[in-house]
This record gives sequence, C-alpha cells and structure tokens, in this order.
Amino acid sequence: MKHFDAERLRAAMRDQLSSLGVVEDGSRHVADALIQTSLRGVDSHGINLFPHYCTVVGTGRINKNPRMMVVEESPSVAALDADHGFGHHAGAEGMAIAVAKARKTGVGAV
Repeated sequence: MKHFDAERLRAAMRDQLSSLGVVEDGSRHVADALIQTSLRGVDSHGINLFPHYCTVVGTGRINKNPRMMVVEESPSVAALDADHGFGHHAGAEGMAIAVAKARKTGVGAV
C-alpha cells in the first residue's frame, strides 16, 4: 500500500485541476473531498477517482467553469442549477445558500 502526504497530494491535485482550467473553488472542493474520503479509508470514492475526474474535465462532461445559479426559491428552499459542474463544488455552494437562508430567516441553529 502506498502512503502519501495528504497536504502535498491535495496541493498537487488542486494544481492539476487548475491546469485543466477548473475554477479555483471547484478545484479546492474536489481535492478536499477526495482527500477527506481517502483519509476515512474509502479510496474507491477518494483519490482513486482523481484520474477519472481529470479525464471527464478534458472531454467536457464536467463543466470546468460552471455558472451556478438559483433557479427556484422560497423563504426556506432553493434549487441550484450547477451547470454540469462538479458535485463537490455544487454541494458546497448549495450548503452556503442554505446557511445564508437560515441566517436570514432565523430558522435552524446556525
């Protein structure tokens, strides 16, 4: 079994994604999620997916510069169109929207 320094690998993954044209937030969220998953011992959904992600960015299956936007909204719910970006990035953006809504409405323990 190979062992890698998590912080060095995280930086290398971010650099590689950035070199492929992935936006900074997307690169950060993907690298962070893959490293975190592997550190929990689930490499099949962690760093082992990294080469595949680089491939799908190259083929255009994943939008490297998505224009995420809220397409439906109510006082407590929002629907985010992630524009075919990485799910890691979309999930983080969605949570940021949810936290902002909770703070605005006073709902939830934020």
